[in-house]
Amino acid sequence: MNNNNTIMLLLIVFLVSACTKDTMSLFFDVPPPTVEEMAQKRAAEAAQRLKPQDQTIDDQLKLKKLQPHELAGKLAAATEFNQAMQYLPKDMFGQPDWLAAMDQNIIWPRSHIGTDNISKFVFGFDFFLKGPTPVFDAWFPHSRHTELLDCASCHPKVFKYRGTPITMAEIRDGKYCGTCHGKVAFPVDVACARCHTGMLGGQ
Repeated sequence: MNNNNTIMLLLIVFLVSACTKDTMSLFFDVPPPTVEEMAQKRAAEAAQRLKPQDQTIDDQLKLKKLQPHELAGKLAAATEFNQAMQYLPKDMFGQPDWLAAMDQNIIWPRSHIGTDNISKFVFGFDFFLKGPTPVFDAWFPHSRHTELLDCASCHPKVFKYRGTPITMAEIRDGKYCGTCHGKVAFPVDVACARCHTGMLGGQ
């Protein structure tokens, strides 16, 4: 075997070993990852990335023993964002679970910035956004969002009109749902079935 063949063989071995299942499926007869496999991979990556870094195990156990009114008091006294976040309940990905915090009376959202008025208005128009196939139809719980946000938080700046076409690429780019999700709300790539409920086998 001459040097050129050796180099070529080593290059092929390197490329094959470096390929993911995604890229290997382009060159070889390897099936691409399923939606479930991609969701599991992203969930595992996000769970690792989103582990609370500022708390010891002892700190976390102490927080779990506090009553909601005690957590609310600590949250109100916090002077920094990261400090405040440790007093909120977390979802399975380590992200603040705002709805759980509200349901447990740890937080009481104001209707909008610059007011002490706590909004009681809930807009109950929950709906599905049409996807390329029914399994990718996205559930949007308007009612839960309006428990946390005033209408003007999203309309017309984030969503200019009803029926706005939305793509996942735009959401990942920080537009539409990505204005909040992935920043202060759960990331869109780690919990696909929370929106695409058809992935659970039904709606």
